[in-house]
Amino acid sequence: MSLYSARMNLRRFGALGALFSAVVLLATVVPAPRISFSSVSFTERQAVAFEVEDPADEPVPEESGSDNQASDGIESDHVGTESDQAEAESDPADTQSDQVETESDGDRLVASNEASGEFQLIGVDFDEPPTEPVYARAQNADGTWQDWKELDANPDEGPDGEVNASTEPMWVGEATGWEVSVGAQDSDAEVLLVKERDERNVVEATPVAGANPSPPLGLNSRASWGARPAKAVSYGSEVKMAVVHHSVSTNSYTASQVPAVLRGIQAYHQDGKGWSDIGYNFAVDKYGGAWEARQGGTDRPVVGAHARGFNTDSVGIVVLGDYSNVNPSAAANESVARLAGWKLLLSGHRPGETAAITSGGSSSIPAGQTVNLKRVIGHQQVGSTACPGRIQNYVSSIRTRAQEWFDWMRGYGPSDPRSDAPRGAVKRIEPTGGKWFDVGGWALDPKSMNAVGVRVYVDNKRVATLLANRRTEEIPADFATHGKYHGFFGGIPTSAGEHRVCLDALAASGGATTQIGCKTIRIPK
Repeated sequence: MSLYSARMNLRRFGALGALFSAVVLLATVVPAPRISFSSVSFTERQAVAFEVEDPADEPVPEESGSDNQASDGIESDHVGTESDQAEAESDPADTQSDQVETESDGDRLVASNEASGEFQLIGVDFDEPPTEPVYARAQNADGTWQDWKELDANPDEGPDGEVNASTEPMWVGEATGWEVSVGAQDSDAEVLLVKERDERNVVEATPVAGANPSPPLGLNSRASWGARPAKAVSYGSEVKMAVVHHSVSTNSYTASQVPAVLRGIQAYHQDGKGWSDIGYNFAVDKYGGAWEARQGGTDRPVVGAHARGFNTDSVGIVVLGDYSNVNPSAAANESVARLAGWKLLLSGHRPGETAAITSGGSSSIPAGQTVNLKRVIGHQQVGSTACPGRIQNYVSSIRTRAQEWFDWMRGYGPSDPRSDAPRGAVKRIEPTGGKWFDVGGWALDPKSMNAVGVRVYVDNKRVATLLANRRTEEIPADFATHGKYHGFFGGIPTSAGEHRVCLDALAASGGATTQIGCKTIRIPK
């Protein structure tokens, strides 16, 4: 309907016509919003009424798999390399992953609820860390019971300065009842159930320029699994090491259930444990899929809640599943290595190096103690835990593969090496005194011998463009025919405080760009 027709309606039908015309006019001007429904996970606390358990009914937990066998027939790495095995043998914590403790020093307590409502994950929260093993099982909607499983209680998972007193959550699919068994001294408990509800979403139809950019390396974004917003986000200065975990939940999830598993873990961490967000920075599923987990920016040094005392300046990567008695799949190991290599590349740290790291305080390394650690480690190397289970046997090979990814991406960038996108690497982003910092590195266009431009961004604002025409010895051999004059260097002024500096290489012909490095720096006042 035209505006002229709308005016005619106003004259012909009076107030009714005016109302109708106004609706028509709004429809011609305002885009219709999109309305959708999405599943949102939340945690419900249920009180526990314990009674003394009959010793004959003491739970026998199901082992998460047999030796050298990945779940659901997914190809696994059957054995670690000699260096993997030597590294595992050198740390007594590594031998814990195959042991299932079932003995108790006294009576055990049991509680159940067969009318709890439908839920997807279950865990148990205590006032203090439990002194005895904690077991749980879930009842299916048809009344049958799933197997008992020991719930991992890891005091070293969580924010720095806090002792975790709740178990890890167990994925149960769709259950309607539960039963838990605890030690006689651990009766101060509540059951945490993660449930889902559908929420109505209204999204403005007008897209926002630059919103929700695609993460690199084939990462699935937070939006793809329905993440809730973080309550708070904090940052370190750089990523000094990668810490590998397993979620100690079921291995029986399907590919389509991964988003629900992640939503459940986030709800358990936010609602049950009171954390600001899901504790891990990234997640990897057993199929090799990589997922953006904690909010704050995939290329930034976001402080997680995954390794107490070592969260700042580290990246936590969790493999979804329980690998206490199961080997990880080759696809999962590869994804962990790729993420670790990329995150360390952004801060300029080689995965194969050893670094001096100062503890913020964990159960095995007191606060203030400096330890020499490889830049890719398993959680048990900085805490009294068996995490990441048998994945620890592969940490050395994961580290080696991360170094290979680091070397490749340093020369080619995270894009496909067969593409024509600009290439480059940042060798320096450092404060130099006063309110200045230096940047340096190399960049070139595979399609052109001409010098390319390098754009410098401070806190997402472009502040300078440098020309990569200086002599450098850093050009990879694959681009030897381009010559040595593709280096860049420059001093950039800025203000006091913490800043995120990123550099993009611009194709000689314009258009295509490649982000070649980022780093967080602090300029003194």
